[in-house]
This record gives sequence, structure tokens and C-alpha cells, in this order.
Amino acid sequence: MKSALIVDDHPVVRAAVRIVLQTEGFKDIHEVSNGSEVVPLIREFKPQLIVLDLRLPALDGLDVLARIKANDLDCRV
Repeated sequence: MKSALIVDDHPVVRAAVRIVLQTEGFKDIHEVSNGSEVVPLIREFKPQLIVLDLRLPALDGLDVLARIKANDLDCRV
């Protein structure tokens, strides 16, 4: 089963991305609106794909990328 994590602070954008991912066959889709929540969710759900906004509250997308790399997490961003 294809899984994904959508990281964006705008609910309408998350909803639109979810529709696109569902169209592409993703079944297990999680959403988060804050960059600081990403690493724990990656560990918990192990998504194959992360759709990441670069402008996020608390921790921006580039910082999130650095944390993903520093924790050696296996996923496509």
C-alpha cells in the first residue's frame, strides 16, 4: 500500500494534495500543519512519500529536510 505524509499549514492545500495522491493510488495518507511534528510522524507511520511545504510555522521546510537527513529517515520528499 502506498503511503504519504502531507506537510502544509493551509487546510485547502492539504485537501487538494490529498485528492491528487488518492488519484495516484495512495491509500494511507496522513497530514500535519507544523514542521515540528514531521519527524515523529515519519517514525510512526513510515510514509513512502512526503509532500513538504517550505514555509511552515515553528520549523520551516528546509529545517525539516535537515532533520530528516540527520535522523537518516528513509522516505522520498
